[in-house]
Amino acid sequence: MNIDLDKLKSVILSGGTISSNMCELRLVDAYDQNDAELIFRLRQQEKGNFLKKGSKTLNQQIEYLKSYQKRFLDGKEIYYKIFDKKRASFEGVFRITQLDSAEALNWESLVVSKVCTPMLPIDVMIMVYDICFRVFCVTKCGPWEVRAAHHNMMKIHDFCKMYEVEKQTSKSFWISVSKAGYERQIDRFKKLGLGLALNDRI
Repeated sequence: MNIDLDKLKSVILSGGTISSNMCELRLVDAYDQNDAELIFRLRQQEKGNFLKKGSKTLNQQIEYLKSYQKRFLDGKEIYYKIFDKKRASFEGVFRITQLDSAEALNWESLVVSKVCTPMLPIDVMIMVYDICFRVFCVTKCGPWEVRAAHHNMMKIHDFCKMYEVEKQTSKSFWISVSKAGYERQIDRFKKLGLGLALNDRI
């Protein structure tokens, strides 16, 4: 299936659902308590959570989503919940940010459940890079912070072999992916059926 990239960009900016073979990315509803509860529950778990601690209460999470809604309406940010097709349930969340930038998009706050399909985080990562470099045609994704203690997240980046470390401290890495880094590695992920179903080659 070939995808109209301009149409897909409009779908993303309007909050429409986008898919891979493994999952669907659906817009978080800032006024739906079920979505707030999903985010809050995922962010409270230990395994699969690569984040600093977020909202301490559900009410704080609800208030955060209300502030996020303005950024979404301004075309700056989008919050996705991840529907795991194999499990037929929502098993993760993350945000794409800097959507109003012509040079670099970013993504943050990825967290997946302990029972998600094992390759789901990598599939989502490749979807994000497809969105950055194929749909929005930026030259960089990032930089974002990865805490040094989250060894599993760095193992995923090491497996993908696309990232560069822009800054490092004893506690964190700030990493990014360039379009060149993406292009060097993307074919092996497409052969595995990961990411957006983009059949036209780079």
